[in-house]
Amino acid sequence: MINENDRDNLRDKKRKETPLVGVITARKKSEKRSNQFPSKREGRVFREMALEGYKKGITIYFFYPDGVKWKEKKINGYIYKPKSKPSWVKKVMPLPDIVYNRIVYRSLENKKEVKEILKKFEANPNIFLFNTRFLNKLELHDALIKHETSKQFIPETNRFSYENLKKYLHSYNEVFIKPKNNSTGKGIIKVIKANRGYYYSFAESKKNKWYSSPTIERLYRSLRFKVPNKSNYLIQMGIPLLKMNGRIFDLRAQVQKNGNGQWVLTGIAVRLAALGKFVTHIPNGGRAAEFNKVIKEIYKNELAKEERVINELKIITKQIPRILENELQINLGVLSLDLGIDTQGKMWIIEINSKPASFDEKDIRFRHLNYLTDYFLYINSNKED
Repeated sequence: MINENDRDNLRDKKRKETPLVGVITARKKSEKRSNQFPSKREGRVFREMALEGYKKGITIYFFYPDGVKWKEKKINGYIYKPKSKPSWVKKVMPLPDIVYNRIVYRSLENKKEVKEILKKFEANPNIFLFNTRFLNKLELHDALIKHETSKQFIPETNRFSYENLKKYLHSYNEVFIKPKNNSTGKGIIKVIKANRGYYYSFAESKKNKWYSSPTIERLYRSLRFKVPNKSNYLIQMGIPLLKMNGRIFDLRAQVQKNGNGQWVLTGIAVRLAALGKFVTHIPNGGRAAEFNKVIKEIYKNELAKEERVINELKIITKQIPRILENELQINLGVLSLDLGIDTQGKMWIIEINSKPASFDEKDIRFRHLNYLTDYFLYINSNKED
């Protein structure tokens, strides 16, 4: 007969072999009106993650910041029950071995109480926190231009100001004004230099409306009206992106750590902009396409250019995550990169996101979950006792 102490020892042994994983998430006020967990936005993602963990004996639970009870060393969380009638069950859980930060709203992650919770997880020697926080464009730029390996892929970027607007429009025919803390394509302004003045348009513009300014002074005043807090914006050189059937496109790659703790390419897809648009994000009218098909179509008889794209892609996906972890001194496990190919065949890094959205492509999605759960096991087996 097994006594209580033996049962506890067996439970501890099991925990050491397979980690207890907590995924921290958050919801907006509009989502709080419903007691349903998870929200519609995250339902599929969390369910698939829980099921992949279940296959490998990993318990994964999900929780909101206000569910953390430090004094009791407990968390009010949710687990997925896949048997008989699959459902989400609210349950009081112990503190996890691993915390994966999946708070996808920057404004919620920036709340004081949420920052404090994340700091406590980070400071706890028994808990491994990764994808610690959102990244901003300026810190990414400053980190990556320090290294020759990554510098070659970074478009010239600086803080938005009158002086920099004047300087950039002297050097480039088009520039972009971007919020430094947004990765969804919102708030982006494109500026084009013409023979008689300047034109600008907004990413959210449904009718591709362009506005004109005869002088750079008038242009700056108009932009400042649209950009009230210039310290939150950057100016970036324009990139003459390749087009397919008249539409610009970029690549969305996901990289993550595998079961050996090594960075690998999970998958890559193409995002085609709507006709006349200059951003490729799906909410702005973009659509997905298959990477291999697009590259073969673009470079039909130009093997050297195709090989250049593949080689530069390998460098980016292997080296960039390592550089960022070292420079920013944070634990990263999953990243998405928006990459552009210019008309000369050169690759550029447009965006890097530490809270990537789920891919629609099933093969990429399930490869991601396989790598992710293997990474949980790797972290657990390499934790110091």
